[in-house]
Amino acid sequence: MRADPYHATRRFGLGRRGAEPLPDDPRQWLSDQLNRRDPALDVPVSSIADALRTQQEFEMGLSAGKTGMRGLAGLFRDECAAALTTAIRTTVPVTERLVWLWTNHFTISGRAGGNVFGFAADYIKTAIRPHATGRIVDLLRAAILHPAML
Repeated sequence: MRADPYHATRRFGLGRRGAEPLPDDPRQWLSDQLNRRDPALDVPVSSIADALRTQQEFEMGLSAGKTGMRGLAGLFRDECAAALTTAIRTTVPVTERLVWLWTNHFTISGRAGGNVFGFAADYIKTAIRPHATGRIVDLLRAAILHPAML
């Protein structure tokens, strides 16, 4: 029995975009997705050092740059918008769906205080995204040892 291509794109990816063609072979499409390098790993995001610098500038009243006077909250909003753009434009929707799943599963909490909001983009890029399609033990280790989780 042949797998349903429409079901495969919804179930394992982020769904079909507009007039995007459905895969001819859903099983091969899924395999290709899981074995392809995630292009979002090449997109620069705010590092922990950037977050700390932004917060320091905000506290000193110096941040008139790209985040304005918004501090870490502004940086976090910018990173959320970038994450949505990545999800919309990705060429590897299966990987992107797994990144969102594991980011939700290994959630960091802003209620803990500190600079967690500023660490979110770095957490996703360095702890979640590189391991989303790999071994769970590597993902777990990277997630629980990242400063945002600690």
